[in-house]
Amino acid sequence: MNYYLVDLESDSSIFNRLKEQIINKILEAISKSLVEEIRTRILANTDSKVKPHLKPKLLELKFNIFPELFAMATFSREHIDVYSESWKTKFADEMYKTVCMNRTLIESDILSNIETMCTETKTDLQALSMQINDLRQKIGFPDQEKVIQEWRKRQSLPRKQELMTKYPSVLNYIAGWKDGKTILKVIFEKKDDEAEKFLRDSCRISADTDFDFIYANEFIKETQLPIEPPTVDKQIRSNLKKIIQDEEDKIIALYSTVVGIGVGRTMLSETEFGDPCIVLYCLDKTLVPFGEKKIPKMLKGCIVDIREDFFMFGLCMDCKQLDKGCCIGRDGENTAGSVGFLVKSNCSSSIECGFLTAAHVAHGNVLELNKSATPVNGDFHNIVHPALSENVIGNVTKAFCGNRKTNECQKGIDAAFVRFAEKKTKELPVLHIVNEDDVEIKERTFVSKKGISTNMTIGLLSQNTMSLEIKGIWFKNCFIIHNYEVPFFKEGDSGSGVFLSDADGKQKRALGIAFGLSKSKTQTCVCDIRDIVQTFDVDFYSEPQPMDTS
Repeated sequence: MNYYLVDLESDSSIFNRLKEQIINKILEAISKSLVEEIRTRILANTDSKVKPHLKPKLLELKFNIFPELFAMATFSREHIDVYSESWKTKFADEMYKTVCMNRTLIESDILSNIETMCTETKTDLQALSMQINDLRQKIGFPDQEKVIQEWRKRQSLPRKQELMTKYPSVLNYIAGWKDGKTILKVIFEKKDDEAEKFLRDSCRISADTDFDFIYANEFIKETQLPIEPPTVDKQIRSNLKKIIQDEEDKIIALYSTVVGIGVGRTMLSETEFGDPCIVLYCLDKTLVPFGEKKIPKMLKGCIVDIREDFFMFGLCMDCKQLDKGCCIGRDGENTAGSVGFLVKSNCSSSIECGFLTAAHVAHGNVLELNKSATPVNGDFHNIVHPALSENVIGNVTKAFCGNRKTNECQKGIDAAFVRFAEKKTKELPVLHIVNEDDVEIKERTFVSKKGISTNMTIGLLSQNTMSLEIKGIWFKNCFIIHNYEVPFFKEGDSGSGVFLSDADGKQKRALGIAFGLSKSKTQTCVCDIRDIVQTFDVDFYSEPQPMDTS
């Protein structure tokens, strides 16, 4: 039988379409098989992203190596029915024979194209390798042995909470490199010879270790009224707070010298401020702790202003003389703090009256309290009024020190409920507390408080909240009060209730409990009363109730 190329006008379009479809199916199957074989052999250790890029290139081979197949199929001269099964079978057989006959040519063309593709890939991989090496040199990967040695130095230091439990005078410490020297910087509440000796004997990291001991009670600095920075636009402030909320846990974990995070403006000088920024407060701006990096100057594209400061509780230690105010203390101890808000508890079948104050004032063991995610209940310390007296007025029945999860974020709380020893059952009206509109600062907002050290003082509520660390405990999203005319808060004022007020001190709404202050004593830390009310389930008296001071 003689065969020749089909040349029938009526069947040509259908025939060509059918022929192309069948050829494409055959070539696609071959290409897929080749792809898998080649990928298995030469791309075993290459990123899987190479496969989707390589596969289309191999599938394109059919257009490069098989054009002659369209001219290789020969058929009978007689008229054919392209829809018949017999013709389809004959066509497939002819195609198979054609491929087999031209196998050497096909393989040669395939190998030639693959070689070209692999040469291009090799060139690309070499260029990529050079770029990676260049970047590696620029990044400067750390020497792993050196990193291990750095972390071993950290392990030679005592655990922070254990040290603070053994020596309560220790507020914080960091150890690392400063100006090429090994430095151990310790911040004490007061001078403590025993703690100093322990640290010098057990924490000498190297022969040339320098010790830098700071005493908070001897920190001499002229307290100046802070210059109020320009307010930050509400939307910008909201964006910066969102970044802090997303990143603060990472910052706390990576940079042990950071003790405070907030929103502010870059400080150009004592009296000049620049653009809105994220403010990071640290124990030392130039000391880099062992195994850590320098504090970043940018965070998610935002400027970071690094300031040196630390925070401490406002408890009066070794109290010898009491000033004005409702002062309280733990029975048998020479410490003193202030009464916050007089309240009644809703947690029991009978009404329990008492007052709120700071947990570090009434309970004392804040490191133990911080281990609990919920308020600790029980009958704890007896509380005396005034401090240093024997007049027991109640005992601590509930306390919390740490952060509580709210609908939007975590909020720091340092609070305790002291139940009066004398039972009171009369119904008491409720005192109003702040709402979100009250604390959305649009203009200068005054606050007031009464404490045992400074009596009645007026301050200015900052438009920006702050997260801060005291004694190894982080308190997130706390209110910050700035001094106004006179210092707003001093040691001994811890636990006092802070109110929104007018410039004359007339109280409007309860804001929170004052519990800490900065090194410079220009910033007072206040935990939000709304979170305390929700956590402790209490209501307020409308007016302070007289307390027996006999």
